[in-house]
Amino acid sequence: LQTFSSNNRMGDENGPSLENLVRENQILQGKVTLLKNEKLEKLLDAPEYAGDPSFDPVLDAMKLRKAMRGMGTDEKALIEVLCNRNLYQRMVIANTYSTIYPDRVLNNNLDSETSGNFGRTMVQLASHPALNDARNLRRAMKGLGTDDSTLIDIICTRTSKELYLIKKVYKHEFMRELEDDIKGDTSGHYERFLCALIRTNGREKEGEVNLERADNDVELLYKAGQDKIGTNEETFIAILACRSLRHINEVVRIYGEKHKDFIKVLESELSGHFEKACKSVVRFAADPNAYQAHLLHKSMKGLGTKDEMLVRLLVTACNRRQLGAVREMYHAETGKELAKAVSSETSGDYKKALVALVNSDL
Repeated sequence: LQTFSSNNRMGDENGPSLENLVRENQILQGKVTLLKNEKLEKLLDAPEYAGDPSFDPVLDAMKLRKAMRGMGTDEKALIEVLCNRNLYQRMVIANTYSTIYPDRVLNNNLDSETSGNFGRTMVQLASHPALNDARNLRRAMKGLGTDDSTLIDIICTRTSKELYLIKKVYKHEFMRELEDDIKGDTSGHYERFLCALIRTNGREKEGEVNLERADNDVELLYKAGQDKIGTNEETFIAILACRSLRHINEVVRIYGEKHKDFIKVLESELSGHFEKACKSVVRFAADPNAYQAHLLHKSMKGLGTKDEMLVRLLVTACNRRQLGAVREMYHAETGKELAKAVSSETSGDYKKALVALVNSDL
């Protein structure tokens, strides 16, 4: 508590006193626990742990408010909290923040108090993954042109449950149907593939792979492409958009043993964004961490940095508790440390935030 002002009031003009906040800490902790049980577990796949047992969402929320209070912003304090808490903890902090300061929403306050790539990072860390994905998808389709890389990266790597929630958040946030916007910005087999992925029944649940069924899908794909003149793209859509990732991975393995490397088949039989989307599904199914590491390398490769992509990928890896594995895969692919690569491509508080995130053990 010595890090806070000794003044009895540290919140807004009409906010609660620091003394009362500390006194009510235990009560608020109970409210957060109740909120976790009734709401957060449903949204976050019932995370098994909150992390550090010393985690105190009330003090974290107070620290964040103090960092944004008055003239200027304490970016260091924002980084210390948001870049060192796992998804579960950050969602509890966000809800605690609104409990202590009823008229305030954490990600909205961060949006108004920060800017640029640093602001984008802070806001996404304080927001639910479905809201981040919904906003990124809207940006990808808003205005002239379409950011197909963002569409493919998000839609082709999310579970049916995640996509269902993204659709609900998208409609609530923008008063638009995600599927309608996809149809308006894409076309042909690419459009049908993305729409098949986001529909309610979506991809089958993960489970034990039926080898006989996988072998049958191999032959269906062979007859739909390599074994005929022309391509029956609908067969590729039906299998790659609807089968479980484990099933797809087994299909790719069997196909390679019986016929030809499946990625090369996709490259010869399909084209354009449809080809890229199908290859993304196959590569993600094979190794999600290697796929994310490859995209991170792509976001920093060549002249200029694709900052929106870089932030999205790192926040997603952090939210999925995959940063450690992604760091290893990035080093295996590039021979470079991820933190050093990020450091060389960014600057200022933005650099400090991303490096802190990459180096965390979340």
